[in-house]
Amino acid sequence: MKNRGRILCVDDDPMNIDILQHMLEEDYDVFVARSGAEAIDKLDCSPDVILLDIMMPEMDGYQTCRKIRENPRARHCKVILVSAKNQVADRLRGYESGADAYITKPFDHEELRAKVKVFLRLKTAEELEELKGNLLTYISHGTRTPLTGILAPTEIILSDDIQSVQQCKEWARVIHENATQLHRMVEKGILLGQYKAGLIGVFPRLLDVRELVEEALSSKQVIVDDRGLKIVQDYSAETIFADARTMRIVVESLIDNAIRFSPEKGTVTVSSETVGNQSFLRITDQGRGIVEEELEEVFGGLFAPQSVIGGKRRGLSLTLSRTLVEIQGGRLGATSQPDVATTFEVCLPIETPVVSQEPVPESSSV
Repeated sequence: MKNRGRILCVDDDPMNIDILQHMLEEDYDVFVARSGAEAIDKLDCSPDVILLDIMMPEMDGYQTCRKIRENPRARHCKVILVSAKNQVADRLRGYESGADAYITKPFDHEELRAKVKVFLRLKTAEELEELKGNLLTYISHGTRTPLTGILAPTEIILSDDIQSVQQCKEWARVIHENATQLHRMVEKGILLGQYKAGLIGVFPRLLDVRELVEEALSSKQVIVDDRGLKIVQDYSAETIFADARTMRIVVESLIDNAIRFSPEKGTVTVSSETVGNQSFLRITDQGRGIVEEELEEVFGGLFAPQSVIGGKRRGLSLTLSRTLVEIQGGRLGATSQPDVATTFEVCLPIETPVVSQEPVPESSSV
């Protein structure tokens, strides 16, 4: 399944909404909001382009656009104002409020489609450029420790200080661990770029939630036992409709995150449920938490803020996980109560599974 762009249509007139949906739903995932306030709430669906009417009650398009620009998650989102107002002053006011383009009603359908297509490409290009810079920064910092863990033992092995074969094996193990860490870091960066660029598709099917979790836990069992952690599993929903490869990466990353930040003898809770037409997977740890104003920043880039409580929830895993959930039409968010618990929640739409004619990609080691 190709990664489709997400369009949020905002208009208080049901007829205008119907027109926009009919125009766009064949090529894009279309979301609808009938007021400015509802549009702000719908930013959770991570729209790529917003078609925003100006003349709306309570909160008009200009006010809504300014609110959108205040949301860090929408920094790359493209806003096209759609209005019957055609004066230069109206356009200028729109651009001052943060809009990227302005189109007047009645509009030509092909022109609007063309604008949406152009701004989708522009948004992708901006995200990739930012990602490139972040990756370079991340790699320049993140590779230092594993490289040191490879070079130092290698120098020891090549010297005359090795006393036995057993010593040599121990240093070889250290080299292997650090090389594996480095490999996973690079692989995650490559995957993130490929998915952001739409170079890899997803192939949803019904997956067993328990199997996904057990697979992720199997590689962490030694750490779980050493730290005396308790794993609680509560599955109201036993299956989830998602791409197998991406969900393995997401679940493994969230399980690893919960285990790493859990206190000794703490509890990690994994639960699932279905509500309406959505499936939820929640993973909760009892770590010291994340301050509320910085919860979103954990996903916002490759480096989480330094003031995250109780350690550094940083790196590629959470950024990659959110991307992998969003390309399937879902959401990944977090809530935290410092010194009590932190919960990461995956929300995915329920769809009727169909047999894909293309093979499902194998699981990744990242």
